[in-house]
Parts: sequence; structure tokens; C-alpha cells
Amino acid sequence: MSDPATAAPSFVRHGAVYAFTALLGKAAGLVAIPVLTRLMAPDDYGTYQVVLTYAQIGAVILTGNMYGAISRYYFDDRPDFNQFLSNSLAATAILLALSATALLLSQRWWSGWFSFPKQYAPLILVGVAAHTVFAIYRHTTTARRASSEAFRIEVARDYLALL
Repeated sequence: MSDPATAAPSFVRHGAVYAFTALLGKAAGLVAIPVLTRLMAPDDYGTYQVVLTYAQIGAVILTGNMYGAISRYYFDDRPDFNQFLSNSLAATAILLALSATALLLSQRWWSGWFSFPKQYAPLILVGVAAHTVFAIYRHTTTARRASSEAFRIEVARDYLALL
């Protein structure tokens, strides 16, 4: 058993590294706000934020948040992690494809229900797919404790959202 006196500083030091990289990743998005508001009209920026929000919520709902189990399973330290990862990715892809197809076929109904133009549906689904891919990658890099790689991915995700 480790000494609590030495374990606490180690825990704080490692936690500080993850907190700092997470903060830097979020700061990149914060720095982008003045650029976006200068380049876009207020209505366009509002639409942009609504589409991003629907994409983030949709990623959790349409995939059943199955990718969230990846990092949890990794820490169980089981030898079949690669098999679990491939099964999780396949299940997530199948769920996403089925739910995206269902949503595209019924977009007239739900776009009216959520009060936004139906031409945004494909943008939201692309955002859902991108968010899902980044979330899966983030979960695997966090599980492998690759914090610098996770930081680079967070920054890349924020800048790709601008496009």
C-alpha cells in the first residue's frame, strides 16, 4: 500500500496536468468567439451554436452513448480490450447509421417540432458523426493517459467546428 503522504502530491500533480490540458483545449474555443462574432452576423452565430448544440446532444442520444464505456472498460484491465473496442465501434457505427437514416427520412416532422429549417438536418448529422468520432478518440486517449494527444485533438475539434 502506498504512503498517503506521497500519494496525495502525486495525485494532485497528475490531476493538474489533465486539468491544465483540458483548460487549454477549452480556451481555444473561447478565443474563437471574438473571431466568430466578427465574421458572422448575430443570427448566423446563433444558428451555428444551435446546430452545434443539437449535434452534441444528438451524438449522445443517437449512439446511446456507447462510446462512454470505452474508457471505463479500459480501466478494468481486461485482456480482451481490443475486442471490446472493436465491438463498441461497430455497435456505435450501426446505431449511428440506423438513427441517422431514420432521422433523415422523418426530418420534415422533427424539424418542425424543434422549430428549425430542415436543411440543417444534414449539418446536424455531420456534427453528430464528428462529435462521436472525437469522443471515441478522446475516450481512448484518456484511457491510455495520452493527455498531450488529447489536448491536440480538443484544439483540432474546436478549430474544425469553425469550418
